[in-house]
Parts: sequence; C-alpha cells; structure tokens
Amino acid sequence: MTFELLKKEVIDAGLCTHCGTCVGICPSNALKIIDEFGLCIPQLNGKCTGCGLCYEVCPGGIVPFYELNKKLFGRTPSSPLGNYEHIYIGYAMDKQVRKRGASGGIVTALLLNLFRKGLIRGAVVVTSCEDKPWQMKAYVACSEEEILKAAQSKYTLVPVNVVLRDIMKMEGKFAFVGLPCQVHALRKLEACNHSIMKKIKYIIGIYCGNNLQFNATLSLLRKLGVKDLDEIRSLEYRAGDWPGEFRVTLKNGTTYSVKKFYYNYLIPFYIERRCLFCIDLSNELADVSVGDCWMPELERRGGEGWSVIISRTEKGSKIIRDALADGAIFLKRIDEANALRMHSHGLDFKKVGAFARMKIRKMMRRKIPYYGVNSPKISRKRFLVEIWKLLTFKICSYNFVRKVVESYIPLFLLGRIFVTARIVWRKATQKRWN
Repeated sequence: MTFELLKKEVIDAGLCTHCGTCVGICPSNALKIIDEFGLCIPQLNGKCTGCGLCYEVCPGGIVPFYELNKKLFGRTPSSPLGNYEHIYIGYAMDKQVRKRGASGGIVTALLLNLFRKGLIRGAVVVTSCEDKPWQMKAYVACSEEEILKAAQSKYTLVPVNVVLRDIMKMEGKFAFVGLPCQVHALRKLEACNHSIMKKIKYIIGIYCGNNLQFNATLSLLRKLGVKDLDEIRSLEYRAGDWPGEFRVTLKNGTTYSVKKFYYNYLIPFYIERRCLFCIDLSNELADVSVGDCWMPELERRGGEGWSVIISRTEKGSKIIRDALADGAIFLKRIDEANALRMHSHGLDFKKVGAFARMKIRKMMRRKIPYYGVNSPKISRKRFLVEIWKLLTFKICSYNFVRKVVESYIPLFLLGRIFVTARIVWRKATQKRWN
C-alpha cells in the first residue's frame, strides 16, 4: 500500500479528518501538511516506501468502533456516551485555571497535576503562534507555563497529530489532548502495536460537535472590522466569564468580541464536511472525556464555568481520583440521564443525524466512513430534515453566499437566530434521551 491509496480512498473522497496522523507517523518523513493554517491537506513530499501505515491508522475512512471498544474496554458500548466508569461535573480549584479554561478548566488542571507529580514529561496541546496570534498550532508543552498558555478551546482545524513525530524523538511519557478523530487515530495506532503508544500514557478527549475551517475565523474578523491581521495582539475563542466569547485584542488596545453562541452562526458556512459524518460526540475512546456542562441551573448562574467529566478507563479514573485527592479539582457525581440531556442536541447530531447523512451520501454513490456499528431507526421525516441540512450546508459553502452574509447581514441578527435555534433544538431532542 502506498500514499496514493490514502489519497484515493480518503483525501480525494472527502473523508480526510485533517488530524495530521499520516504525517506524524510516516517512517520516512515523506508527507507534509500543505496549507497548515487552512484546510490542512496531507501531501506527498518525498519518497513513499509503500509501508501502508498512513492508510492503516487513518481515522478518515475506517474506525472499527466495536473492535476498538472491545480491545480497550472488553465490551461494546451500551450508552450513547460510550463505555464509562463514572460521570461527574466539576471545575479546577485554582481560580485562575478555571477562569482561563473554556468551561471548568478541568483539562488544564489534570495536565498540571500529572506534570507536578512527575507522571508526564509534557502534553500535546494546541496554542496560538507567538508571531501570529490568530493562528493556532499543536505542540508538546513541557512546562507549567506552556500548559497554562494552551488553556481554552480553539475552534479551527489544527492537524494535531503531526506532533507525533516530535514525541518519537523525545524521552519520557506524555499526555495527549485531542478531538475524537485525533483520538481514533491513536487507538488505531495502539491496535497495531505502534511504538509511539508506549510514550502516550494518558489520553484526554474533548467533546466535539464539529470543527470549522480557518476561514471562519478570518470571516468573523472581517465582520468585526479587523482588516490587518498583523495588528492583532491576542485572539481567544472562549474568553471572559463562562460560557465565554470570541475576543480579539489589537496592539493599540482596541478589543472586539462576540458571544460564544453568536459565534455559532459560522457553522453552516465553514463546517468541515467530514464532521457531518462523525458519530462520536463525547470522545468515546479517550481515558477521560471533558466537555461543557450545559445544565440549565448552571447556565442561568453564568460567571464561573463547569465541565462534564467522564472517566472511561481505570487509568482515566485514577488520574481523576488523584487530582481530587491533591485538591486540584472539585467533582460532583451525576447520572447518565443528566449527561445525556445536557448534550442532547449534539448527541442527536452525531448519533442519529450522522447515520442519516451517511445513508444519503451513500445513495449519491459517494464514499462514507466505516464504523462497524448498527444504524438507529431513522424516519422518513428525519431523512428529509437531513437532506435539507445537507443542501443548506452546501449552499452556505459557496463563496458568494458567504460574502453576502459577511457583508450585509448584521451580526446580532445572525447570532439571535442561532441562539434561538439552539434552544429549540435542545428542547426537541431532550425527549429522545430521557
């Protein structure tokens, strides 16, 4: 097998997740990411030896969910949240860590605790570039300062797994923070006994509904009136009081911001298409999964954020217990029903909508991902809804439509529409998971 097979079956077929795994693990360093701050497409940049590893571990075309679950947990999942040991809500006890995080600062708190106990040399995280703070990059944080700097979500494509090639050259054990598709690749590497997995000791997975192309960030900056990127001093996707806001600060001190839920209007225009066919919201193959805690009573309170935390493996449960015992985090146990309700809309998108969209794509004679799981029953009405969604995403992806929206439709109006749509969607879908 050569890279040409990966190109044909995954990249050209529109199934690339842009995770960067193929580049990060290529034994001959023959691959690179072109347009790293754009669509993050892998490309041949040297002589392919035909080892086939890039195709074997790619999460774009094949993710054998049941097989990977059996290998990791000894059983197939019985919950839409995947296999797990315990579910909590909580936050970092360090107020600054909690404030700097996207929600409760749990991921940063866990990483810092692992680092301080000497259990890891560093952690794979995403942070902003020093010279271009509007661009995000993956790197291995090997100090408390670097871990803290990487706090907070980044809503743009980043080929995180490219840094696997850096880890292979380093000594010690590492933690890995990634999205579901990036974690899928790690578990496939583990399944084929790749040596890199002897160095990645802990996998912390982030909840993910979808990811956006970098052009979404550029579009919003233009809409806010930021015309010169070189004038940007800092850019944050979840700044301020929870649930946060998109905030850009210029070198002259001027600040522009947009509410977190207003930012969601960009989704139909810049969503990464492969995300429409992903069935994993809660990062089911991680040791620990972390997401926003959308409980109504906490949302109404605002101010300080909370996270939902799922311990899945014994390894994951232990680092949570240790962080709790060390006073790094506060936890409160919740039941599965609460965890399902708070993300009912995301679960609906992944666990029902994605299967419908894959069937529609298959009827169009286009390749779809293989997960090896059974599809839920889908009504004719739901198929029609998903056809409408796919058409909407397609229309919104045209440049002239993007330009019209960017130039002529007020931001507050777009934001209010999407806030209302989210509320309606959550209420409608919560019945399914009761």
